[in-house]
Amino acid sequence: MSDWFVLVTIKAPLVAAVLMVFGYLLADAVSGNRNLDVLSRWALCLPALVTYAFLLMLAHMASGGRVFSNPWLVRIVTALVALGLVARKFTTARRPASLPKREVLVASFVLLVAMVMWGAPVLRSVPLAPVGSDSGWHMGWANQLMNGEVVPSSILSGNVPNYYPWMFHAVAALTAAFTPGGRPFHALGPLQLMQVAAAVLLLFTIGRMVKSGWITGVTTAFFGSLAAGLSFALISRFDSVLATPRSGGPRGTYNAVYNNLAPPLPRDLGYTLLLAFVLLALYGLLERSPVALIAGGVVLGLAGLTSAEFFFVGLGTALLLTAFSREMPRLAVAGAFFVPALSLFSLWLVPLVVNYARLGGFVNTTAVRATVLSSASILLSWGLATPFALYAALRWLPVNAAQPEGRVLLVFLVSAGVLVLASSAIPRLLGAGFAVVGRASRYWPVLHLAVALLAGVGAAQLFDRLVEWRPLAAVGVAAVLAGLALPLPLDVSLENAASAPGASPLRSALLGRSRNFLTDVASAGRRHCTVAAPGSVPLQVFAYTGYRHVAYVGSGRHRGNYARIRWRDIYGRITRESDRLADNRVLTEGRGDPSAWRRLAFKYRLNFVVVAREKLEAFRELFPGQVARLSQGREPFVALSVAACA
Repeated sequence: MSDWFVLVTIKAPLVAAVLMVFGYLLADAVSGNRNLDVLSRWALCLPALVTYAFLLMLAHMASGGRVFSNPWLVRIVTALVALGLVARKFTTARRPASLPKREVLVASFVLLVAMVMWGAPVLRSVPLAPVGSDSGWHMGWANQLMNGEVVPSSILSGNVPNYYPWMFHAVAALTAAFTPGGRPFHALGPLQLMQVAAAVLLLFTIGRMVKSGWITGVTTAFFGSLAAGLSFALISRFDSVLATPRSGGPRGTYNAVYNNLAPPLPRDLGYTLLLAFVLLALYGLLERSPVALIAGGVVLGLAGLTSAEFFFVGLGTALLLTAFSREMPRLAVAGAFFVPALSLFSLWLVPLVVNYARLGGFVNTTAVRATVLSSASILLSWGLATPFALYAALRWLPVNAAQPEGRVLLVFLVSAGVLVLASSAIPRLLGAGFAVVGRASRYWPVLHLAVALLAGVGAAQLFDRLVEWRPLAAVGVAAVLAGLALPLPLDVSLENAASAPGASPLRSALLGRSRNFLTDVASAGRRHCTVAAPGSVPLQVFAYTGYRHVAYVGSGRHRGNYARIRWRDIYGRITRESDRLADNRVLTEGRGDPSAWRRLAFKYRLNFVVVAREKLEAFRELFPGQVARLSQGREPFVALSVAACA
């Protein structure tokens, strides 16, 4: 049996299934005797797992980085918790409400379609994420947690405080502890499958809760996780309108459905957590349950530790739900939402504010121009969601706006719309360093998500009438809608998998096929190491190991701050970039006499140097044994061990 088959066909689905079962046990225990059916508890399995990862992250920070750096500790603690949850499950008298078999079968079918569409890259791509993308940075930051760093820091050596929310990286580290291979890159497959499954189940459950019946569950999941654009957009002349990967990337289409596209990123996890917040807020108001609202506040806080745009829209939604609360006192609703949400968010925000004041504020590290689409292009990218949402807004919303289900969808829509309009004021008020959270393109997909929830209700109403009139007509209309709305996202997902890199050092290292400079550097294990490597090689090493580097040369658009560190005055606290680049050239090319080279290596506490093969002879005097051993290989880069890692 090939290593490819084992890695992508057996390990990823199996790890995802095990962790989702664990998440279900957590959600079931927290739900207790409340009137949440089995499907709703399954829908909350990933938010429950993220909550568990958050608790481990707290222990990790409190222990100085000793939790995620010890996978066996994570496994043992999780196993003990799982045993306790299983024991509780068998000793609890009351069981969650069951569902009609038809609803279970329909939900399973929708989930299967989503897995085929969005899970295809997991079965086709190793690595699932290209190193040169944002995923390379996130994999490196997750590795830093597993190396014992308290919070993710930087690719560069030195004291660089955390500046990016760390919840996604904690979830990746938790998943990696249970994934054979043990690296965050290995965890991307299970994470992708879990994120898609949770999003689909959450949308299905929200639809059923808003308007009882499986049809609303299907239509809501369809518009919120499956349908994007129209099939005719596969023709190349429409690509520029919809911004598919051939012309700018699907995550620039203003369509929330592409938050299910592989590889999973922090904003994709934020999308799922926001859906969980909507579900818990809706259930809490319907059942007048303060505990459910508190759980919603916790999930909202976790979204804040993951992705800014989803957190801000959720915060606005919570504020409006508090202002217009009828079922419970406003003070109780505000406390349930905002105390846990802001408390969790402050764990990252307070250190950020302190370092912001200490290090001169932020610089803008985003060099890529924001995607700006015209109104017509936005409507085309939203596809069929808009007319069905408009129907619901005209026919269903006026009748149900006073009810919790109508009010939640309405204020969610209003909150997302306000953020789209007001986002451009953020950098004007706070400075250019906040440009990345002031782009309207970050909030348009969240507005589409609100539109998709309404579209699910509108489509369900029309289908209810069709079923009463002509059942076969309803089947025919459903087939036409699927034919129009599913081909484009399926094409995008398959194309994304096909564009993954072929033979590469990272691929070989992940599959364990051969030894190369990545595996040689990684042989130091989960420790604090510093590496010198030429050109853009440091990002490969950082993504695979999380080790710090002397210098890094990235995109020319980030010249002067290739490492994309947000702190304005950071190069007054660590060695300047220009000096680092000069020193890195000396270290990676073997320049100067050996004693001067060793002094420079000692300056950076260097542990490894990655050398281009044509430069290897320059290191023979420094590392005679290693050079003799490595001189016969064919790899373009080799790794020389300088000193043991801390």
